Amino acid sequence: GGYLAAKHLIDLGHRNILFIGAVHCGFMNNDQRYAGYCDALEEAGIAPNPDNLMTNLFPFNAERGIALGRQLAARRDFTGICVSGDQYAAAVITGLREGGARVPEDVSIMGFCGFPGGKFLTPGLSTIDFNYLLIGRNAVDRLLAIPSEWQKMNESERVNFSPYELVIRESMKPLKKKNRKGK
Repeated sequence: GGYLAAKHLIDLGHRNILFIGAVHCGFMNNDQRYAGYCDALEEAGIAPNPDNLMTNLFPFNAERGIALGRQLAARRDFTGICVSGDQYAAAVITGLREGGARVPEDVSIMGFCGFPGGKFLTPGLSTIDFNYLLIGRNAVDRLLAIPSEWQKMNESERVNFSPYELVIRESMKPLKKKNRKGK
């Protein structure tokens, strides 16, 4: 999922993308999202920058997220943000706006988890949504697999399914390319 989020921002022209989440804090899913983000950057020829990893929202607190958004609004060295959870993203968007940054005009932002209320935010939050039906079906299929069939599968066949869906809303837009005069 982190790969899909970062790749979409990269496809929109963003090159300096922050990652906000509880990485290296004992949450395997956040670590995996960050690893996917790094994979997408590297695939695009962008070296992951350790300074672009923000982990100071753990444990989640809306006020802390809003404060981080305000701090980030003062910076102009990035154009995209991947956030490991939609609640974090909503708080950061609030802070960005309070700090004078416009979403998506100045900063494109992608959440994670498919929070149903994300579509009612202003702007609507783009997110990576989980396909819980597919996850459950895959788990049952694996549990009920005939052992001989399971053993014949290679590792990628055993785990290669994508339970994620990219949900595009108004919080992201293509990065405008500057003309020769810098405009």
